[in-house]
Amino acid sequence: MKTIAEQVAACRAGRHPRLVARMPSGWLVLAPSQRLRGYCILLADPVVSSLNDLSGGARAQFLADMARAGDAVAAAVKPVRLNYEMLGNLDPTLHAHVVPRQKDEPESLRTKAIWLYPPEEWDAPKHAFNAKAHGPLREAIARALDGAPANAGHRPDWQDAAAMAARFHEGQVRKDGRTPYFSHPARVAMTVRDVFGCDDREALTAAFLHDVIEDTPADYDDVSEAFGDRVAEVVAALTKDMRLPEPEREPAYDAGLRAADWRAHVVKLADQYDNLSNAMRDGLDVDKFLRRCERAIAVAGEEGAWRPEVARAVEMLRELMALAAEPRPAGSRGRKSPEKQPGKRGKKGKG
Repeated sequence: MKTIAEQVAACRAGRHPRLVARMPSGWLVLAPSQRLRGYCILLADPVVSSLNDLSGGARAQFLADMARAGDAVAAAVKPVRLNYEMLGNLDPTLHAHVVPRQKDEPESLRTKAIWLYPPEEWDAPKHAFNAKAHGPLREAIARALDGAPANAGHRPDWQDAAAMAARFHEGQVRKDGRTPYFSHPARVAMTVRDVFGCDDREALTAAFLHDVIEDTPADYDDVSEAFGDRVAEVVAALTKDMRLPEPEREPAYDAGLRAADWRAHVVKLADQYDNLSNAMRDGLDVDKFLRRCERAIAVAGEEGAWRPEVARAVEMLRELMALAAEPRPAGSRGRKSPEKQPGKRGKKGKG
């Protein structure tokens, strides 16, 4: 686990031994050498080559998270000052060093770059991260991080995504013929965050936008220009190709989802969670919605390969499915879904 990409993969899998916390733009970990106590590294996720490869909102979030990490380190170790560096010379992958400078540093090194420390001191076994020795330090930084604002200094992407979705879905309604369609992507986004416990910036952004390519005049470029290719790719994976004949359309859609980024699976599971909740509330026939839920779980891949976010989403969806499958009381409302109602833009809302 030497490269930044390998470290990010370990963080995603919950296997990074020095993990401090998940942050909106990536992962905060303690550095392998703790010669300067509290030295942390912010690893960008998604993995990109440099800060310039991020869009404006993502770029601002990474910088805000770097400063927020500095606040937490400062609160935990009370350094003389903090150094921030983004180098990428040996590993050309975006990461930021948050380095607390200490009173006990040698006078000859205190005002110089940390890379001027002799390797034998920097890499001395006594300074190597140790879970027992540095566990309280890691916990102190994590606690301090909890008290710092998560989105300092800029408008979160999901706010702009909500505004875009509301504009493009204007005039469309749900199957009941009266509920504004925008309520669905808004609920899907809240399901991702509040039910599934996933606060990933790109997942939330894609949740608001997951139907705009399929059901509105918006296209891939509209989403990409506003929020970057990663979000656009997730939304595209959640979009059926209506140009294909129906017998080919569904298999092609499932194949695309199977190969998609994990965020697409979380949003798809939230989409089915909302549709099933809606069917239960309105007394519709839940059997077809249960089949759609099973299909969404199946295309998420092998259970052993699920990221924690996907596993949590499946767990919560299955709990709702179990509730929906319970016998319904006599006299419950009709189980047949009403016909779709076309929106003002000439496109029909989905279930």
